[in-house]
Amino acid sequence: MPLARTLIALLILAFLLPAAADARDERFEKAAPWDRVDFVDDGVRVRVDGTWYALVSIDGAQAADVLAFCKERYGRRWDKRFAEDLVEVLAGMDKRPGKSVDLVLRAEDGTEVTKTGVPMTEANRRAVWRARQDTDRGGRTRSVRRVSREHATKPDPRYAKLVYRVKLTRPAAQQVLTPKQAQDDLDQLEWHITHEHSYAGMNDVDYRAAFDTIRLGIGEGISRGNLALQMHRVICLFGDGHARIRGLSREVLEDWGYIAQEFKSSLWVEMLDGRPILVFGPRDGERPYAIEAINDVPIGRWFDAARDIVPRASRAYVERRLIRDLRYQSYLRTRLGLDLKAPLTLHLRSLDGKRTERLSLAEAPPWSGFVPPAIHMERRGDVGYLRILEMSGERRYARAVDHVMSEFRDTKGLVIDVRGNGGGTRDILRALLPYFLSKDEMHVCNVAAYRIPPGTKRGEREGYLANRYLYPVTSRQWSDREREHIQGFLGSFAADLVLPDDHFSAWHVMLVTPKTNPAAYRYHQRVVILMDGGCFSATDVFLGAFKGRPGVTLMGTPSGGGSGRSKRGQLAHSGIRFRLSTMASFQPSGERYDGKGIQPDVLVEPSPEDFTSQRDSVLERALATAAKPIK
Repeated sequence: MPLARTLIALLILAFLLPAAADARDERFEKAAPWDRVDFVDDGVRVRVDGTWYALVSIDGAQAADVLAFCKERYGRRWDKRFAEDLVEVLAGMDKRPGKSVDLVLRAEDGTEVTKTGVPMTEANRRAVWRARQDTDRGGRTRSVRRVSREHATKPDPRYAKLVYRVKLTRPAAQQVLTPKQAQDDLDQLEWHITHEHSYAGMNDVDYRAAFDTIRLGIGEGISRGNLALQMHRVICLFGDGHARIRGLSREVLEDWGYIAQEFKSSLWVEMLDGRPILVFGPRDGERPYAIEAINDVPIGRWFDAARDIVPRASRAYVERRLIRDLRYQSYLRTRLGLDLKAPLTLHLRSLDGKRTERLSLAEAPPWSGFVPPAIHMERRGDVGYLRILEMSGERRYARAVDHVMSEFRDTKGLVIDVRGNGGGTRDILRALLPYFLSKDEMHVCNVAAYRIPPGTKRGEREGYLANRYLYPVTSRQWSDREREHIQGFLGSFAADLVLPDDHFSAWHVMLVTPKTNPAAYRYHQRVVILMDGGCFSATDVFLGAFKGRPGVTLMGTPSGGGSGRSKRGQLAHSGIRFRLSTMASFQPSGERYDGKGIQPDVLVEPSPEDFTSQRDSVLERALATAAKPIK
């Protein structure tokens, strides 16, 4: 029995630590064996120990093969992935590097040089990233930009909680910045928000007053980690689900808590009826329990302590983030004034209120290494079932859509399940939607505007958002007929967020027609799309594109809500990295994604019994609905 309880405790911890949407940053080291990267027509050049070389191989992997892998897997972002995510790239080729690598290089005179045991360091990777940020596409050096304005002399009481400091243990986070350095970095981040952030006007945030309140609390200096936390709290006020101080969880928060991983187990935490529910799987033979408290502190107080590090976005998004952020136990206990060393104990109550339970948590979570496939298909009687776990940009998944739809051509209905899909690219949408369009039909999937920063030419004919398949009406992308359709659509389009004309581009449109996927045929049966609060980013756009389509029913719970095309930056003195959305994105109806998400046509909540049996009542209802003929 004690062993069983220990195993259960390990599993409970696992589901207090669900995987974050940016799990890529959590699972792969940010390291490189060189400090500069330059792509040329015939390969890639790297700078090692101050000298430039052509890369021949790394740990036996030929440079040409690595580059080909990047282009196949990551599409238009292949160069970014190679330069900034080298460990992830090599891991994807089953060649994950260790703390050092062996390099075969070619010097400028053509001689081959072999360097063994070259260290893979975070400092090198940071130098690569900074060099790419500090130059534009023409190779010109960018200057650091900061706001110049009069600052307040008194803190604003509305933002007093932003200056809260916590104890840090990681050396990098403890780095102390002088008042001038911290103030310069605040001014730099404020410049990017003022001139580049597409959602700076959302939620009526007086971010200038917020930054001034932080400035006035710096005193004789501030640690890098605490400055990052305070900046993050400001960014959260906007409600932009993509915006954040990057690496915060790894560098600051998780230094005191537990490391988030991806898990496959029979236990997890869900939010049901506004309460966090600890769900036991069928193998455990247990019923769901509501989490009432942790260490005798009501769960609501834990959530309140976490709210300042969660974007003020849609309810669905906030709830999932609050559950996820329970893993920051040391941070939260600091906020609540609790003992950091006390063992963690969950206080549980059965949903019928008749049973209580106490379970202690283990110190480290298990790791299964399980990674599910991006696409899964099967037949459920006469109904096709397509599960899309990730909006992958890999070409093979777009091709897989055609295979799936060819197999489902004779089905009497179709269920597309995107629950828990945190996004990716729009390629699967472009491959799938044409199957549900009539001949010559043109469907607007998304409307957006780009926040034009100073120094960027306005009125570019092809626009600024091509990597999202969004183009202005002037683009050569459109035929005369498509341009006429877009003009007619925009004539009556009204966004629910006012965008100043002098700050934003003209409207950009994502248009899909049957020609977008020449392999598509017209599928005439009923379609049900399953959704929930885990749907975010490109999956929001996917849902928005299908919403309102004839014969299509969105079923489940509201999506998370997010579509911002984020841009990354790094602050000059602290090295703090940040991410901000640069486009304001809207559903075809004019409602924005961020802060609202997509509402289902039929609201269906999962029942607690779904999590303790082999049943999936939401899917059962979807299959029954999809089997009904269209009248």
